[in-house]
Amino acid sequence: MTRRKVHLVGSVPLADNVEVFHAAAKYLPGLVSRFPDGEVGRRWIMMQRRVAAECPQLEPAASRSYTPGPTYEHFQLKAGVDPASVVFPPLGYIEPAVQSYATFRDLRAKGVLPQESRFLVTFPTPAAFLWCYIRPDQRAAVEGSYLRRLRQEVDEIVDAIPNEDLAIQWDTVHEVLMIEGARDSMLSPEEHIDRLVAVGNYVPAAVELGYHFCYGYAARKHTIEPSDTGLLVDIANILAERVARPIGYVHMPVPRDRSDDAFFGPLARLRLDPGTELYLGLMHLTDGIEGAARRISAAVKAVSRFGISTECGLGTRPPETILPLLKLHAEAAAL
Repeated sequence: MTRRKVHLVGSVPLADNVEVFHAAAKYLPGLVSRFPDGEVGRRWIMMQRRVAAECPQLEPAASRSYTPGPTYEHFQLKAGVDPASVVFPPLGYIEPAVQSYATFRDLRAKGVLPQESRFLVTFPTPAAFLWCYIRPDQRAAVEGSYLRRLRQEVDEIVDAIPNEDLAIQWDTVHEVLMIEGARDSMLSPEEHIDRLVAVGNYVPAAVELGYHFCYGYAARKHTIEPSDTGLLVDIANILAERVARPIGYVHMPVPRDRSDDAFFGPLARLRLDPGTELYLGLMHLTDGIEGAARRISAAVKAVSRFGISTECGLGTRPPETILPLLKLHAEAAAL
């Protein structure tokens, strides 16, 4: 019997990368093709406050960005600073990626992880850093400098890890919320799409590329609930058309209470390339296999081929829920 593939979005709150790799291999055998290190000790964009605080051309600002969960303190250019002169310190992605890849490689050599699997590195898009940590009227001025630093991090990781072993995922949260009008934005929807195309094209062709679309997940709930999958389908179709290299997968969240045709219907007009996998984030521990079955049954009316996952990373979940959730994925993969 063919089973649906499983995607692990990124963060997994277990003790360390060894425990994350072992848990995924044990509870999801044959279902996962890319393995994250769990981002243990790294809290997505929250780790980037240090980057802004340590940048010598920036200083604290009076403004803030507010979410249903964290509040983010802004930084601004110091008086007289040329924005083009801003040089950000290392963002903190390189060393964990290189160290975790070494663990991944060793476990794969021992047969713990599948030989054909890849190591997954996830990056927030530049919009995440800019919205969280830069004063709104200075985001455009600082964007170029931050993007240069981010590209350096990507370059070093790509140089350090064999490309055929690597997958890079762009966590696309703020673009979705800004296009929806749920957050202030310095860009038009078209400009946001341009930037998503550009970061995708920056990943070398031999590295697998993925996009994780999200509606925010502060306090373990969406910033706003999507009315349907329509916007994400539109974005995915544009990326499929404009990104000049293959896209390995796209991931879309599914709220727990949506198992209706209206929510999933737009998936019928999804135009992904044949080699691009679709993952639907319809796994929710709170309603178990019955809820997963309802959502899968609704989704297959619009699109027949898709894998399964959670809505977002698991970093905010209690650690004791992780293994039951992985077991639930394995059960639902047979539906």
